Amino acid sequence: MSKKNYHAYKDYHGPRIPGTKRPHNTVDALWGDDDDDTDENPLGALAWSEGDSLAPPCGSSVPLIHAMLDFASVNQEDVLYDLGCGDARVLLEAAVKKKCRRCVGVEIEEDLVERSNELIESLPLEYREAKESSPQDDMVSTSASSRIHVVHGDLKRVLQEFE
Repeated sequence: MSKKNYHAYKDYHGPRIPGTKRPHNTVDALWGDDDDDTDENPLGALAWSEGDSLAPPCGSSVPLIHAMLDFASVNQEDVLYDLGCGDARVLLEAAVKKKCRRCVGVEIEEDLVERSNELIESLPLEYREAKESSPQDDMVSTSASSRIHVVHGDLKRVLQEFE
């Protein structure tokens, strides 16, 4: 697996599952704690050179993701789309914290799609399985049983699938 833009996403290991303390090996700083325990990053904290990808890798912190989901009033009836989803942390947090009916991400970087799928597969089945389908779900080209899905490609390709 190529990991050219993977370094900015090494800090996230999945959402907190109710009844557990936190995912294993999670960097405390990501969860809002004061410890500065970061993984070694050969690119530097904010280093990015044009041509690596479409944008600098910049995964959001969990408290920021929760604030965004609260601000948008995301709930269990919603289908959430995340364009440029990176490691799918927004999708995962929405599925677990807000119990979204469906979470769909679009990511152009293949290594991040692979990382997303690893994180999705690490969730307990109850968070990955779709509870019920609706007419809106027909627009999402995912397995009927999949609640969280990441599409590899760009927005143009994804929109063509919906035509």
